[in-house]
Amino acid sequence: MQEAEIITINKIGINSKGHDMKYYGATKLAVIILPAKLSEKAKNSKSLNNSLSRIFRFAAIGFAGLVSWLITKPADIIYPAPTLPPYVPVQPIIADPMMESIIISLSVIIVGLIIERIFVSFKKLIHV
Repeated sequence: MQEAEIITINKIGINSKGHDMKYYGATKLAVIILPAKLSEKAKNSKSLNNSLSRIFRFAAIGFAGLVSWLITKPADIIYPAPTLPPYVPVQPIIADPMMESIIISLSVIIVGLIIERIFVSFKKLIHV
């Protein structure tokens, strides 16, 4: 695998018995091991590329949902309670700020998934 430049020696250390120990690391991002009959077919196939692009699209939608939650989540700031005269009624809190941020984040994810499905179906219509 070293001759094929798939792995390289990252460092050489000494183990508990005093012998040299080689630490290997990958040089490429992804390694796929296939039989010789399938390797040429895999090079011409776009299924791996399509699978990776679908994974990246869903990861981007999830990242957008996470970012929207981080932006809309309530701050943990404690404000002092105002002093009110006894005759002024206190208004109850109608919506929980944490629930609002979760609803916004989930809606971003749902809208992203809907848009992704629309693009995929539109792409299939064009190629047919």
